[in-house]
Parts: sequence; structure tokens; C-alpha cells
Amino acid sequence: MSAVHCQLWMGSLEPYMTEMFIMEAFRKMGEKPLTVRIMKNKYSGENAGYCFVNFLTDDAALDAMHKLNGKPIPGTSPVARFRLNSASNSYKAAGNEREFSVWVGDLSSDVDDYSLYKVFSSKYTSIKTAKVIIDNSGFSKGYGFVRFGIEEEQKNALWEMNGYLGLGTKPIKICNAVPKPKGEMDPTSSISNTYGYAPSTTNQHTDSSNQYSYDSNYWQGYNAWQNYTNREIRRPIINSKVSSKPIRIHRL
Repeated sequence: MSAVHCQLWMGSLEPYMTEMFIMEAFRKMGEKPLTVRIMKNKYSGENAGYCFVNFLTDDAALDAMHKLNGKPIPGTSPVARFRLNSASNSYKAAGNEREFSVWVGDLSSDVDDYSLYKVFSSKYTSIKTAKVIIDNSGFSKGYGFVRFGIEEEQKNALWEMNGYLGLGTKPIKICNAVPKPKGEMDPTSSISNTYGYAPSTTNQHTDSSNQYSYDSNYWQGYNAWQNYTNREIRRPIINSKVSSKPIRIHRL
């Protein structure tokens, strides 16, 4: 397995965060990274605000990503949070890989990225990422997104997981999630200009938080969720019969 598949991208680094500091932060959270490499600004030589964290296996990297994403980083003041993404996804995104995602609603407050990921990955083999959307205070907004690598599995999940009990304390709701058209993004937004996306306030299933913003040269994995909207799915009517008799209209 190539190194990139065992590697996480970590963003929103503060200038004081060294490679040793980040390594120790992961260890305090129970993870075992092999190496940390902070990227430098090629002109100033200063911390570029992101790094790559290597693990022994792909599973170890993915587990760490889903366990820690959005959680406070030990030793930070004011509190900073882990901003993690699979490094392999940054390379795939460059090729305009198709995305198959679902919106997951009615999540109870105890559901985090990791529990959402574990439930779906236990049933579907192609799960790429799972994300619970949180507000600026770090609390769940009650919904999230799950991305699949196989369209058939995503379609199956729309029916099989709707009303599912066993994730948190409430039955969950599922519907299709699609990337928002680029034309709907505000080109004048400072966030859009910096990070390549614009948050939407026109749909209740899109998120306006910019917590997962990071360098535009790398995949905006968790920012990508900000550009998603839900598309309601209705079951097709099967074996429905249409009467061939003419309709009589009575004038009053």
C-alpha cells in the first residue's frame, strides 16, 4: 500500500504547533502516528498551516480521522480542534471523481463522525467519509453526510437506512445529497475566494460554518459538505394502473 493511503491531512495549524507537538497531541488521544511532516511556505519558510500525518495502516489512519475530527487538540489555548482528512482523497478529487452521498438527519446529540462512519461502514464496503455537521460551539446540528465510492450502495442505503434504529437515540432520516451547482456560489464571498467554496443559507440541509476551511491546493474534504444540498427521494409507484375511461366534466 502506498504511503498516501496511510496518511492524513491536518489543517488549521497555529504557528506554535511543531511536528513534535502534533505527534504528542495524537498520542494523548490514543492514536499512534508514525511521522508528522509540516509543510512550509516556499517563500517565507514559515508554517503553511497544514501537515501530513502518517500511520502504519490505512485503517489506522481512517479510524483516527473519524475519532478525532472536530475534537479539541490537547495542549492548545485557546482551544483548537482537529481538522483532518484522508490525504488520498486530495489526489482523487483532482480527477473530478464522481461523488455518491446521502444526507443523514434526525441525529441525536451523542452521534459523532466516528459513530456515523462505523454504522455505515459495517453495512457498506465503499464508505469514504462520514461527517456530522457542527456549529461554531462544537455542538451537532443534528444532521450529517456520508460519502460512498459505489453508486449502487448509496442507492441501497437510501431505502435500507431510512428509519434505522441503532445510531444514537432516534430513528434516522436519509435522502440523496448532491453537490450544489457552481453557479449558486457567491464569487464575491471572501470564503469562496480563499477556499474555493461558498456557504449556502438557502437550504436547511446545507451548512454555513467554515470550520473545515483549509488550503485551496488540497481537497476541501470537509468543506465539500458545505456545498451539498439534499434532494428529496420518493419511492417510485410500482404497477400503478391508469384508467383508460374518459373523464366527464360537469359544468356548474
